Amino acid sequence: MLITHQQWNLFVIIQFLIEIIIFIAIYYHYIYLRYQHKQFIYYTLFYFYVIGILFVTILPLDFQYFEFGHWNHIYNHNFLFPFRDVFYHYRGAIYNVILNILLFIPFGLLFPLIYHYSFIKTHFIGLSMIISIEIIQLLLSLFCIGFRTFDITDIMMNDLGLCLGYLIYKILKGNV
Repeated sequence: MLITHQQWNLFVIIQFLIEIIIFIAIYYHYIYLRYQHKQFIYYTLFYFYVIGILFVTILPLDFQYFEFGHWNHIYNHNFLFPFRDVFYHYRGAIYNVILNILLFIPFGLLFPLIYHYSFIKTHFIGLSMIISIEIIQLLLSLFCIGFRTFDITDIMMNDLGLCLGYLIYKILKGNV
């Protein structure tokens, strides 16, 4: 039985609301009760930013076409060659590059504000998150779950956004 478009939209909305309720409960218990007002604002912004990143990059999952072994699908839809979509003039490729840069600017800005980490630590943790997201997308693509793809260009542009965010942090702190 295939799921209709309306049923799928309702499913995604319900899934998102359940996740938000769980995250708010966890957040209130572990963050709100422990920190000062200014630090709480940074944590709140970072917390909702990370939820947004996961929602945009991983969800929604589509299990109705779950199969294994679509090697042709993996080769055609996962880009291991940098800027392949730009070189082949895929529709929306430049837009995708710009959005990938913008996606990790808040991480580079908020993470050192909260944890006071150096560029090296911030970059290592941010790059680990970026690569983890792309590996999850590759695994989901391997099992044909959802419509996300692995793209080496995403890693490079997300990393550039992370570095730009840290540069903005340094400029705002006056330590450039």
